[in-house]
Amino acid sequence: MAGALDLRAAGHRRKKRTCKTMTKTASLIVAVAAILVGYGHAAFADIANGRAAFDAGHYNLARREFEQAIAQGNYEGRYWIARLYDLGYGVARNPERAFRMMKEAAQKGVVLAERRLGEMYRDGYGVLQDYPRARTWLDAAATDGDMVAQRELGKLYAGATDVPADPIRAYAWYDVAARSGDEAAIDRRAKLAKSMSPDDIKVANALARSFAATVALRSGASGASDQ
Repeated sequence: MAGALDLRAAGHRRKKRTCKTMTKTASLIVAVAAILVGYGHAAFADIANGRAAFDAGHYNLARREFEQAIAQGNYEGRYWIARLYDLGYGVARNPERAFRMMKEAAQKGVVLAERRLGEMYRDGYGVLQDYPRARTWLDAAATDGDMVAQRELGKLYAGATDVPADPIRAYAWYDVAARSGDEAAIDRRAKLAKSMSPDDIKVANALARSFAATVALRSGASGASDQ
């Protein structure tokens, strides 16, 4: 009888210790999560502060804010520092350095960097001109929901460069950008439609709906991952 009581008491003590350990572990997880959330918020705050300083012309302050964001893992800060070198704001203009930093940010999925990298390849700015790579990066930004990239991709497909013309794809991307309110895309879509057959426009409209669905899907996935 005494032995059974001792066993039950030992079992209660083990359960009590286990509960205490689980409580401590849960508290630690909550504390770490809170730190990480605060860390992420700080990185985004640095970007917001940096952009405000950038817009006000305080480029040295902007750079410090963007560097802090980079240190906290926010690669959008690298895009903005690349823009400083791209434009020569607060530093000597350096297209090659701007290109390298822009590429690093684009490869991390920064949409603004994807678009600017595509433009740099298209224009041969900071890198040898390369239309296929320009199309690749503009396509990435367009699919990620960048309205300007959607219009610029339409221009590439319309034959504005050495890329073989594809009026159906050009119309489709103009349409996606136009539906987001891009006035230039609305104008270009209307002009392009005059040189297309009704059947081609029908195909282009179907393709535009497919592109828009992909953009919406990507934007939704991105929004969910940001929460």
